[in-house]
Amino acid sequence: MVSTVSRTLSVHQEHELLGVLEKAGLSKDDAQRVIESPDNELAQQVIGFIRNGGNLNIVFTEDEESAIAILGKGKVVCASEVAVRWGVGVSEDLSIPFPEEVLRQCAEENTAGKADWRLVYVSGSSLREQWELRGTNRSRQPCFYDHNWWMKESEDSWANQRGDAGYRLLNFQLQFTNRNWEEQTGDVAELGAEYERATERDVAEAILSVFMATGERLLEHTYKAVHWGHNLDSGGYRVIVGDFDSNGLNVNNNWPDNRNSNIGVVVAQQSFSILLTRNNALLLGSVPFSGLLLT
Repeated sequence: MVSTVSRTLSVHQEHELLGVLEKAGLSKDDAQRVIESPDNELAQQVIGFIRNGGNLNIVFTEDEESAIAILGKGKVVCASEVAVRWGVGVSEDLSIPFPEEVLRQCAEENTAGKADWRLVYVSGSSLREQWELRGTNRSRQPCFYDHNWWMKESEDSWANQRGDAGYRLLNFQLQFTNRNWEEQTGDVAELGAEYERATERDVAEAILSVFMATGERLLEHTYKAVHWGHNLDSGGYRVIVGDFDSNGLNVNNNWPDNRNSNIGVVVAQQSFSILLTRNNALLLGSVPFSGLLLT
């Protein structure tokens, strides 16, 4: 029995698209290069170009330039970089939901060696969606570590979970190592309402985006450093991500009662819009970054 292949485009759209490309000068050699590109990389770059508004350049908004001036270019991954490097679309609202005072405090902590705050745009993709885009081929960096325990149907509830697109402010200097999961939860709560344990999907996407933008490996294998996230797998273990080297980004798990020197928490700053919503106050999520500057 012949299996039916599900297609995104209709036959008519495929014909029209091919006609437009040929009219623009697409040759047989050009087409073959795309077809033979390892891991479909050329095709992904084309999609990224389209979804970035037809711009191959990394462009920054005024808000993003202000954030870069405060934190430094190596500490910021902007939306257009994510669009081009991942081949994904970005939201229309690219405002940064953290006021200048918060970003300056983060920059000071970075300079003092007390933290490693990164401002990174995330697409909200699930861990599995990220895995589908980056794969496990070690010749195409960055990639995921090649094991598939979390591809099983029993792990669907968390591995397929998506989030909201937008900016995240994450401290990649692991906090609260040598503590079990419940103790870490209490430690994060003591930091104050403006902090939370980052999600595994945000941490994973940020790690991969930082590598694509700068070549730097966060939560690297040298220290076997991993972030203990929110998710509970089907066996009652809490999901961890990190231990990142050329073999890939590791998605694994650990028993909640364990205490390890390499398992900590990537702490995230809550955006002002979330904090104010939780306090039934004015929602500032749509206010531009420039409107939140504290002088």
